[in-house]
Amino acid sequence: MGAARRNAGSPDVIELTVPSDARFLELVHSCTEQICRQAQHFSPDEVYKIAWGVHEACVNVIEHAHRFEASKPLRIQALLYPDHLEFRVYDVGPGFDMEDVPEPDPEQIFERGRGLFGMRQCMDVVEYRRATASNCLRLVRRIECIESGVLNPPSAAAGRD
Repeated sequence: MGAARRNAGSPDVIELTVPSDARFLELVHSCTEQICRQAQHFSPDEVYKIAWGVHEACVNVIEHAHRFEASKPLRIQALLYPDHLEFRVYDVGPGFDMEDVPEPDPEQIFERGRGLFGMRQCMDVVEYRRATASNCLRLVRRIECIESGVLNPPSAAAGRD
């Protein structure tokens, strides 16, 4: 029995669905870290940042989109491409416009409200799409080519539904 081979350019896809309950955030965080390690191209610091970004996205779904209704599913997909790692966090809430979320004022101290800003610091791409059935926050982290030191940009269309 041999290892399964995927088509060139098609990602390995891992999906996790849990109730929208903070009790499951540690599980999501652990899975995210393991997925990053599976990609084998990220330093421990990068793994931490990616996992933090996905964690923050999940917290926002639980609190803002699903309003702590545990019966609403929190669905996360991880797509492992040769040149990037992509996480999609789905919600069934009303959605929002990312342009309406202000950048935090560095002069002020905030205990909350820096999630989207932090995700943008940890990830190379942060996009949000509203849809009828569910909304999707797309988080992408590029994989640096170790041999050449060149950063591989993820295809803008790669992995889109």
